[in-house]
Amino acid sequence: MSPGQEQLGWAPRVMEVLGVLTRLLAVQALWVLGAAAGALVLGVLPASVAAARVLRDAPRGLWRGFWGTWWAELRRAHLVAGLPLLLALAAVLNLLLVVPLVTGPAGPVLLVATTVFGVAGLLSTVCAVVVAARIPDAGAVAALRLAVLMPWISPGKALLLGVICTAAVLLAVTAPPVALLLGLSATLMVSTAVLEPVLEPVLESVLDPASGLPPGTESASAQDDEQIPLRSSPRRVSLRAPAPV
Repeated sequence: MSPGQEQLGWAPRVMEVLGVLTRLLAVQALWVLGAAAGALVLGVLPASVAAARVLRDAPRGLWRGFWGTWWAELRRAHLVAGLPLLLALAAVLNLLLVVPLVTGPAGPVLLVATTVFGVAGLLSTVCAVVVAARIPDAGAVAALRLAVLMPWISPGKALLLGVICTAAVLLAVTAPPVALLLGLSATLMVSTAVLEPVLEPVLESVLDPASGLPPGTESASAQDDEQIPLRSSPRRVSLRAPAPV
């Protein structure tokens, strides 16, 4: 620590914490706007992917980075994280509507099974959002496959992620105002920090080093580059001067 920083004491740390807190508040506000822009049903997942990406990449313009990602991920986010989210929501509805009506020995069994499916769906949804934010050019099937495999690659990280998600749910239930201000953005930031050490080695071994994409997939720009010469080749041939006789 430099002499100047020693004289400042704890002030730099406080400013750093305030900067992170301000960023979380801004991203949470953007997420609420993004979810509302898609009428919740179509806005939650692209808003979550956009929030995770701006939190990870830390662009200078949060507004532009968030909405650019939101629009780009409007379709792919649902293909990647839609199925795990539906599984988690089905488990929640089952816990609220079906489990209380079941009596006898089947009740505890159904409760445990529903809880397991709900936790698995929630973990897969968080993993899918983090993976989609980390690999913007990957196909939906490849990203979903990697998201489903993430908890099995590192069970310890999956357990920690489960604790984080449980804490987020408890925060939403016990302190809704705090959850509305910081809940999702803080959960995405911590979840990304937990999954990054597991995700990076997998990407290095799975992705093509030349393109940074899963094998057999191509980015949209690469496909456009391949199509442009095909469309323009007849035009170029027609503009050539005739060969001398």
